[in-house]
Amino acid sequence: MRKTILVTGASGFLGRELVKQLLQEEEHSVIAVTSQCDLLPHLLGHRPNFRLVHTLDLINRKVGLSEGLDVVVNCAFPRTSEPHDLASGVCLTENLIGAILDIGVGKLINISSQSVYSQKAKDPTDESARPCPESLYGMAKFACERIVATMCRGTDVEYSNVRMASLFGVEFHARLINRFVKSVLMDRPIVVVGGEQDVSYLAVEDAAAGIAAMIRHRRRWAPVYNLGNSDFISVLGLAELVRGVAKEYTSKEAMIEVKNGNSDFSNLIDSRRFREEFDWTPKCTIARMVRDAFRFYSRSTNLA
Repeated sequence: MRKTILVTGASGFLGRELVKQLLQEEEHSVIAVTSQCDLLPHLLGHRPNFRLVHTLDLINRKVGLSEGLDVVVNCAFPRTSEPHDLASGVCLTENLIGAILDIGVGKLINISSQSVYSQKAKDPTDESARPCPESLYGMAKFACERIVATMCRGTDVEYSNVRMASLFGVEFHARLINRFVKSVLMDRPIVVVGGEQDVSYLAVEDAAAGIAAMIRHRRRWAPVYNLGNSDFISVLGLAELVRGVAKEYTSKEAMIEVKNGNSDFSNLIDSRRFREEFDWTPKCTIARMVRDAFRFYSRSTNLA
């Protein structure tokens, strides 16, 4: 049966990939909500099962949907640490969820973040761990989780807050993988601070595929899931991996410079529950991410 799926933040890093994957499944009708409507038609084309809606039109109840929504995936949130923008993001979440509940929805997925957990845990954190945000971003994402839970309480809406691992994409330049690869191609040393910290990343394609698997599955959702990758590596191990893979793409000899620093950090989350309940596993390993980054930046004319 055809489902009507609405994705907010649809021109963002995850939202854009999710819309693209959902449109590949022709049984879905996809409504993409974004404040940057000029970006998506160029990327996704014009399709009969695709509709583009401006964020303000949704908030102001100008969407004109008469039959309600089967599933909503809320990806809308600023990727920033600036307090004013984070406060605006929390208010935006409240306004979006209010508008969505007014339209009528069966299921709601709110994209949250592993940042709601402590980043000092030595072992991967599972859903039973108490939230302990250590950044303004993490606190804001936890506030959005509480908004969703509170606004859905007493309704028939089935909801889940999905705490997403650190996402990787070749154009997401802030990640260590991207920075290390660019350093090699720019003939600069790979600078490692500490080095013993364990890190893990989830490819954005895998993240979108996981959410799509969740939408397809008929089981009842838990209020919280972790969504991440079981593949992890130390920061120094990542630098050595990048140095090894570099030989496949450049004749430059990669150098590693280790500096003293805080190694009391981990972004690992335990997502076994998600994988088991939705019969899904990520496909992209950290080694593949490194190779994807080398292929992308090797063709780039601007590495800065």
